[in-house]
Amino acid sequence: MAKLLICFALALALLRPVSADSATPSQQDLKQQLADATAQVQALDTKLAALQDEIDQTQVRIAHEQAELRQLARYLDGQPASPILALFSAGSPSEALNHYADLRAAAERAAATRSARDRDLSRLQSERGPPWKGTVREPTPHAAR
Repeated sequence: MAKLLICFALALALLRPVSADSATPSQQDLKQQLADATAQVQALDTKLAALQDEIDQTQVRIAHEQAELRQLARYLDGQPASPILALFSAGSPSEALNHYADLRAAAERAAATRSARDRDLSRLQSERGPPWKGTVREPTPHAAR
């Protein structure tokens, strides 16, 4: 029986856990890791807010460009289709020439506005990523077989 108690005591001594200081991080280390993680979250929140502001500004710019395009399209739609028709509908050749130059400038402005809108839309789409990013995609019918 004594031998059994000695073996049991020896086993307990050998199985005793290693001191807490050497095996686990100290409370100070954990506090530091938590502070670092909090700082990273705050930095990411700040970056996310800045990106959201940029997205909002781009959306406002796109809305203005689309409104301008609608206005230019209405103006251009009401005009004669060819310079010859504009010449006949004008009071004088110089008035027709001025009208044609105005139409040409409006068309160029419309093309530039459309190009700017398309650039803004593609940039906005690339910043947001594909529409399925972060979501579960439904399997296609042929993949479900």
